[in-house]
Amino acid sequence: MGSAVAAARYDSVAMTLHWAIALLIGLDFALGLSFSHFNPGDALYLRSAYDLHMSTGACVLALSLARVLWRLSHRHPPLPQMAVALRVLARMSHFLLYVFMVLAPLTGWLVLSLRHQATSIFGQFSWAWPSLPAIATMARADRARYHDALLPLHVWLSYLGMSLVALHVVAALYHQFWRRDALLLRMLPRVAVLSGGARRASPPAGRGMGASLKLLVLAVLVFPAIAHADTFRIDPNHTHPLFEVDHFDGLSTWRGLFKATTGTITLDRARGTGTVDIVVEVSSIDLGHDKLNQLVVGPKIGDWNGLDTGRFPTAEYRGSAASCRAHRPPPAAS
Repeated sequence: MGSAVAAARYDSVAMTLHWAIALLIGLDFALGLSFSHFNPGDALYLRSAYDLHMSTGACVLALSLARVLWRLSHRHPPLPQMAVALRVLARMSHFLLYVFMVLAPLTGWLVLSLRHQATSIFGQFSWAWPSLPAIATMARADRARYHDALLPLHVWLSYLGMSLVALHVVAALYHQFWRRDALLLRMLPRVAVLSGGARRASPPAGRGMGASLKLLVLAVLVFPAIAHADTFRIDPNHTHPLFEVDHFDGLSTWRGLFKATTGTITLDRARGTGTVDIVVEVSSIDLGHDKLNQLVVGPKIGDWNGLDTGRFPTAEYRGSAASCRAHRPPPAAS
């Protein structure tokens, strides 16, 4: 059976893409759960989860497109002998997995585009959207309508896709340990132990290097929309967000500021886009009255809700600039 397994293996590029996408999808789903199901102060809440989710999703989309192109242009090993129903189920699940790998991050990207929010990839690159005229010139009411339809679709695609991933894992284990047809070994590095105890020889270095170069060229072709963006850090000593609050229905106006603010601004000068990411320490509020400052940070101010900094220590703002003229960003639009 060893020679049969060796002859029915995926190539190194397909293996690399498969496992890289699998790890990124698992990480991206966990990040999505962190910022969507947990609040600041919870053990499983990660403040940078939102940005990491967008960056990881962009990588999943690029690698998934590369995986589809690679599969269409290269031969892949046939399925082992099995019942017709199992064969049909396997082909359907593989097709749906490819649909999930592309559509889930793509709908997320469309959601950001409808918000006119550029995607920063790990703080180093800025994704070029929204550059489609249909989105860039769309009225705000239309963008809101499409956004409200696409966001739930993105969420449901993610849950359904992860269910497919779980089914895929169970099926692989079933083939490996129940049917014992060595199906799992087709997608693992060539280190299977032979019956005599010796390890199978690794492929020559030249073959691995050639596959890596092919993967690099393919990634460059699939991922051309990434451009370098300048990142500027907010100076907390010179940044103090101001606010006004109506008091007793027009009787007076409370005015104040926050003393502790951090964040970044990215500016892609080549494409004329930018992003704003601000984090405010809510407990640094200053209304010019020490007693009032102590009251507003608590859970209650008489019959009204307070800021409750014990549960919500920070306030975060994320926005984007749809266009930057003369290398200067306009006011950020959420």
